[in-house]
Amino acid sequence: MSSSTFSNPSLTTFLYCAVPRDQATPSYYPLPDAYAQDSISTEDNIYQINTATGIVATLFSDSSQNFDVADPNIFGGKFYFIDRYTRSFMG
Repeated sequence: MSSSTFSNPSLTTFLYCAVPRDQATPSYYPLPDAYAQDSISTEDNIYQINTATGIVATLFSDSSQNFDVADPNIFGGKFYFIDRYTRSFMG
């Protein structure tokens, strides 16, 4: 990312993250190794953070659907990922 991104207020940059719903479980495992070795899986909510304003928006938070988000990516303005439970591409 170039420094011009930070000096131009008309450009908005977002950070996307998947956060485990259960915050206690990951604390019992040596991260990130346990996650990378599939020793642990999580049920995630997905958030978008506006890096210019700090505003956090929830993109997905549905406890009736469980995803373990891996390999997140943005393409065409949409959020895509691999669900580690099913090894399926989601978007």
